[in-house]
Amino acid sequence: MKKSLLIAGLACVALAACTKNEVVSVAPDQEITFQTAINKASTRALISSTAYPTGVPFGTVAYTEESTPQNYINNSEVSFNGTKKYWSTATAYYWPLSKTLSFMSWSPFKYQETGSRDTPVTVTHEYNKLTIDNYDVAAHQETDLMVADVAKGQTANTTQIPGWVKGVPTVFHHKLSQVIKFNFQTVDTQNPSTVKDYANGHNGETGTEYQAGDQQYYINEVSFKGLYFTGKYTYDATSATDPVSESWATTGTTTASTLWFKEQTENQTGKFSVGKYEPKKTSDAGVDETNQYLLVLPQTFPAASGPTIHIKYTIHTYIDASTYSSETIESDINLYDIHTSRAWGMNKKITYTISLAKQRIYWAPSVEDWSPEDFSTQI
Repeated sequence: MKKSLLIAGLACVALAACTKNEVVSVAPDQEITFQTAINKASTRALISSTAYPTGVPFGTVAYTEESTPQNYINNSEVSFNGTKKYWSTATAYYWPLSKTLSFMSWSPFKYQETGSRDTPVTVTHEYNKLTIDNYDVAAHQETDLMVADVAKGQTANTTQIPGWVKGVPTVFHHKLSQVIKFNFQTVDTQNPSTVKDYANGHNGETGTEYQAGDQQYYINEVSFKGLYFTGKYTYDATSATDPVSESWATTGTTTASTLWFKEQTENQTGKFSVGKYEPKKTSDAGVDETNQYLLVLPQTFPAASGPTIHIKYTIHTYIDASTYSSETIESDINLYDIHTSRAWGMNKKITYTISLAKQRIYWAPSVEDWSPEDFSTQI
């Protein structure tokens, strides 16, 4: 019922605009439809190809292109008609006979999380400019936020996917980024470009018992500290000559800690294999947090007090097959020092490879010379 009322309301807005301004004439039997694509796949568990999913409605607005632009289509949901093979609004809109239109679209029209799928993404707009304010990435980890290239100077349905009805070209770009993987490796301190297995192929099982000097590494926890997760996105295509400008501005406060991986029982999982390790996901036993990916807000990293990756790991150094000394290390890595751009940009799929180096113990033997002593006596 709510959905029907919303569609009816939008239709009334569009009709009211036409009646009030009395400038828009429409071509009969030429309904405005859309053709979709994704410019660059940037996801691992969300949209993973350049084909826009037919099951995800998107939002659109359109303005007439004239000295005083008029809002022609206002915040409307565009869905795929599988029978007729086109994307269109529930209320049919038709092309003006004597005017050109400029379209802006975003995806999805409604959030994709369970419990939020009836809630539209809040978008405000004016001619060739749209804004998404106070967008909360942490609350919407299943929503792949995208915005399409502005489609200016449109007079008819033009673009066609084979077998589909022609439509307005609507090419989407991912506007968030995501961390998809952490890789850890131990390196040879004498040759840092070479991965080193300090356990020497041993894992403590029968036939591969640890030997004196073996070192077994365990990753206990990986998390982010000090990230912004809310921000304001602005897409501005108002300039007739300059390229489109878009940006994120962070809002709110930073988070204390965002967990990527944590062992339920320390040093039970996370053994390195031949010097390399990728932390497991929650679907694996003994792990606290699910992260096939972590959607993150594009943001700039301050040099002094920027966000960090927090790493906790343990090293067992074996004295014999069953006896070892244990050392636990916690380290914070400044993201400013990792990224040459000093920022997370839009539409990025990020993997971190972290090398853990240990300084091997060497000896510097020397011999202190004999100290001469002379004694004399008299008998």
